[in-house]
Amino acid sequence: MIRFSDNLYVSDSIKEHKLPLYKLGIRQGRGKLKLYLLVLSNNEHDQLDIIHNSMLKQRAYRKLDINIVGLANSYDEALSIVDRILNECMENEGSCNMKEYFHKHFRNIK
Repeated sequence: MIRFSDNLYVSDSIKEHKLPLYKLGIRQGRGKLKLYLLVLSNNEHDQLDIIHNSMLKQRAYRKLDINIVGLANSYDEALSIVDRILNECMENEGSCNMKEYFHKHFRNIK
């Protein structure tokens, strides 16, 4: 199941009014050429994964619970979002545990 964070981090190059179309396209498996997703990692040792949206077309990903916390139009923009999230996490929690931060502050993340 694909879930979007209620406070989705979005790169500056993604226009706010087109965000619902991006979400719909991701849910329906229609990919965009340059769209990267920041997802909470299902691996217990990792925090966040940056994946290209086309990965969601694979059957293995469709079976997973995917919590999307950010969208970016390039890998570099995705890295800058991770940096922003990490800084917020350090300011609010005093630690680098981004998974715990999302579970604590965003109600729709499982």
